[in-house]
Amino acid sequence: MKTSEEMKKIKAQSVSELASELAKSKAKLTDLKKDLAVGKLKKTSDIKKTKKNIARIQTILREKLEAELEKGEAKEKNAK
Repeated sequence: MKTSEEMKKIKAQSVSELASELAKSKAKLTDLKKDLAVGKLKKTSDIKKTKKNIARIQTILREKLEAELEKGEAKEKNAK
């Protein structure tokens, strides 16, 4: 399944890579919306796909940041 492959690829990326990928996807979404307004966009489903990809990236990014925060808190507890 294509979606599970995409998720594995996203999960394998670091936080900085995810942040840059998120910025690229948001820029792509902006471009797609502009093209739609002008009438150049032929495949309107690309907007939906890009939105879903942004949501996936944000979810994985949030999970990774929460995991890092939990590790930091665990280290602080062990240090005391």
